[in-house]
Amino acid sequence: MKEETPATVNSVKRNRRQNQPKQSLQEYECKKCGRKHKPRECPAYGKVCTKCNKKNHFAAKCFQNSKNIHEMKVPENELDIYIDSVTEKVQENELNSDSMNKNVEIFYVVNVKSKPILGLKGCLELKLIERIDAIEYSKISKNELIKQYKDVFTGTGEFPDEPYHITLKDNAIPVINPPRRVPQALQPKLKETLDKLEKEKKCVKNDIISRLEGKKIFSVVDLKDGFWHVPLDEVSSEICTFNTPFGRYKFNKMPFGVASAPEIFQKRNQNLFGDIEGVEIYFDDIIVAGNDEASHDAIMSKVLERARSANIKFNPDKLQYRVSEVQYVGQIISKSGIKSDPDHIKAIVEMPTPKSKTEVRRLLGMINFLPKFIPNVSKVTAPLRQIIHENVEFNWGKEQEMSFENIKELLTKTPILKVFSANDEIVI
Repeated sequence: MKEETPATVNSVKRNRRQNQPKQSLQEYECKKCGRKHKPRECPAYGKVCTKCNKKNHFAAKCFQNSKNIHEMKVPENELDIYIDSVTEKVQENELNSDSMNKNVEIFYVVNVKSKPILGLKGCLELKLIERIDAIEYSKISKNELIKQYKDVFTGTGEFPDEPYHITLKDNAIPVINPPRRVPQALQPKLKETLDKLEKEKKCVKNDIISRLEGKKIFSVVDLKDGFWHVPLDEVSSEICTFNTPFGRYKFNKMPFGVASAPEIFQKRNQNLFGDIEGVEIYFDDIIVAGNDEASHDAIMSKVLERARSANIKFNPDKLQYRVSEVQYVGQIISKSGIKSDPDHIKAIVEMPTPKSKTEVRRLLGMINFLPKFIPNVSKVTAPLRQIIHENVEFNWGKEQEMSFENIKELLTKTPILKVFSANDEIVI
């Protein structure tokens, strides 16, 4: 019998374990290929996924397809949102990302209580917007406008009304004045003007300003030879006969100087253009005012088409077209409000010291155009008004000089006045 040493015993134990039959390993469902197989027999091993381009799994079992879904209960209450609102960015940041071959969805978390924004895509999916119509709008320049309406800016116009009849007082006595003496040097120019009149057969505030509240774009058109748009009947034409060194002429159109001319002209102008919204009329000046360029141009087009159909003529040299600040009725009008005309102020500031009652009356007449821009105007001008009465001798003293200089100083500091709006808060 052979003696068993420790080495022999260990060899026998190893041989016994090696000679034992192997047990079959159980198959399981693999998370990398989706099939059942034994361990280390996965067919996806070494293969590249067609979705994420990573190895050792098929696209059907790609880990990027897995999503964490959590049920969220939305409270049943109404939510105010801004639809397709746009705001400027608060700040700009640059972010570095280590993830490669990934699409990153950017979203923003706002740490303030505010209304959410629903974009165009969401509006379309919720059918809040079904169709958007784009309106093409093209602007034309002042010269292009005059060229397009050349017939409106040339020639002499006439209101489409019956010829006006001048009614005289019962005790009116016709007077024929002798022709005024005209210097020989001016006679050719006078004759040229008379020939022109004969050829063309020719032989006008505050409540307006208040209605311009909220307007931003303006134009002003001036009726060329304003009063001459009013024709006279035969009897009135005979009344308006005048003498010249070249014979007698009579006006076929309303001449300047007839007492009723301004009122008649204003009425006819108002009847013709007054129904157009956004239009205000002050004798021969028509202002067109719009909230923006598109609305302004639409109103302007109505005015020009109406003038064309009625044979009304505008002066192209006095056209103020599509501006944000316009000169009208002696004031500057803009979206900010109204301010005094700089030319008017300059004329008063540069005026020399009055030397007669007539010159003081002239000064006061110019100031009457600007009472709203001079605080306590009645008190400031009182010393000037004291010396223009008939029973008072003209005496320009220290008090009048101080008043005159005070007026000049106040006019150089005239504020911009806001156009009154009944919708704003009023404090008394």
